[in-house]
Amino acid sequence: DKLSNLFVQVTDDLSYSRTFYPNRSVRVYLNNIAQKVFQKIYRNRTSKRRRFVEFWKDELPAIIWESRKELTLAFILFWGALFIGVFSCIQNPDFPRTILGDRYVDMTIANIKSGDPMAVYKSAHQGSMFLQITFNNLLVDLITFISGIFFSIGTIGSVVYNGIMVGAFQYFFYEHDVFAESFLAIWLHGTIEISTIILSAAAGLTLGKGLVFPGTYSRLQAFRISARRGLKIMIGVAPLTVFAAIIESFATRYTDVPDFVRGLLILISLTF
Repeated sequence: DKLSNLFVQVTDDLSYSRTFYPNRSVRVYLNNIAQKVFQKIYRNRTSKRRRFVEFWKDELPAIIWESRKELTLAFILFWGALFIGVFSCIQNPDFPRTILGDRYVDMTIANIKSGDPMAVYKSAHQGSMFLQITFNNLLVDLITFISGIFFSIGTIGSVVYNGIMVGAFQYFFYEHDVFAESFLAIWLHGTIEISTIILSAAAGLTLGKGLVFPGTYSRLQAFRISARRGLKIMIGVAPLTVFAAIIESFATRYTDVPDFVRGLLILISLTF
């Protein structure tokens, strides 16, 4: 970066000298320096491998920091909607059927009565379950992000809907006295999975921010900048979504693992 700045300064001085001192040796002197600096910059250009590392180590965290207001808003919206889902279930016991569907509710009630409330995670082969969950979760993340193009309103609607659904889903198990078991199973993968939804919402709000608050840029210029930032956040979200699907498909089904171990894994995921 310092070398690039020096190169800009030297080329500025070189242009000035060519205009006002065309016959002086300072023009040749500055031209030689500019050539040497250019060669150093070109020779030491960032390799693809280094660029990849720098994206995850520096660039992505910097973008998340720049989008911290959008991330905070997405976090508040999701957890606010979650409590709305819980409150709705308290007020109306049939609300889980409205948000989750009769088929899923009836199946889960049957699993609870049979003594295995988390049987839904054991019903499919790990490989096919992984592909289905990965596709579904990536689609949810993508919809949450892209809907930000509607001046962020679509993103807000998506994150609120998902929050209400999670709240109703979790309260449903609480109502049937299997909260502890459901918590340890669901949040084993849900800690990272829900984080990706919130991050996708932050990316969608960042996308829409350029349209809603263009600042000193034209609306199109602001949208291009915000879209680039939002897209980079989504690149960071994608591997986390896949990792959450791996946990849900291959690990969540083992409900006989000691509660301490599952609780520790949830804590590690939350810390991460």
